[in-house]
Amino acid sequence: MTDTVHSLAKDARWKLKAVLRTRKYMTGTQLIDVYKSQILSFVEYRTPAIYHVCNSALQTLDAVQDSMLRAIGMNDLEALYVANLAPLCVRRDIALLGVIHRAVLGLGPSHFNKFIVRRGTDSERWKHSMQLKEYREGHASDFALPGSRPADYIHNYSLFGLLSIYNRLPADIVEQSNSVAIFQSKLQTLVKSRAINSADWKETLSPRVPLHRHPLLHVV
Repeated sequence: MTDTVHSLAKDARWKLKAVLRTRKYMTGTQLIDVYKSQILSFVEYRTPAIYHVCNSALQTLDAVQDSMLRAIGMNDLEALYVANLAPLCVRRDIALLGVIHRAVLGLGPSHFNKFIVRRGTDSERWKHSMQLKEYREGHASDFALPGSRPADYIHNYSLFGLLSIYNRLPADIVEQSNSVAIFQSKLQTLVKSRAINSADWKETLSPRVPLHRHPLLHVV
C-alpha cells in the first residue's frame, strides 16, 4: 500500500504542476478552487483505502498540498481560515469519522453494522450518549492479538481507532448532527477553534495519538 500512496502522490504532483502553470492568471484563492476540483477530489477518492498507511508514506502525499500552499504564499492556518482548506491529514480523519456517524444514523451500508456497534453509557466519563464499542482489546481482526504490535497498529491507524475518537467528541457535535454534512462541518469548526492556540491542532481528531494525552481530553 505504501507503493500505492507514492504512486498517487506522483500523479498528484504532475497535476499540481499543470495547475501552477496558470497561477499568473489567477489569485491564490482561485488557484485553491482549481486545486480542490482538479486535484483534491482525485486524492480524496482513495482516502478509505489508504487511511491505514504509515505516517511517513502519507507525508509524501500531504506534501503535495503543502507545495501548492507555498507556491501561492499561504500557510496551513491561512488556508484553513481563508479557503476552508484543512491539511490532508485532518481531512482524512474527518472523512472516516463521517463514515462512522453515517452508520450511527443508520444511513450507511449494512455491513458496517458488524463493526460499528452502539453500547450503553455506563460511565460518567463519556462525553455523549451515542457511545460505540471500542476495539482496543485486540479482537478487531484475526491479526489483532491482545497486547501485540499488530493489535496496536490496527487500533491506531484505522477506522477501529477512530471509534475511540468518536466516543470522545463533544456531545453537541455528535448528538446535534442529524446528517453527515452537519457532523463534518462541526468537526472542522472544532479544528478551527483549536488551530490558533494549540500546536497540536492537526492531531485534534487523529487516532494516531495515544489516548492518555489526546487533544480531545482538553476539549469541553
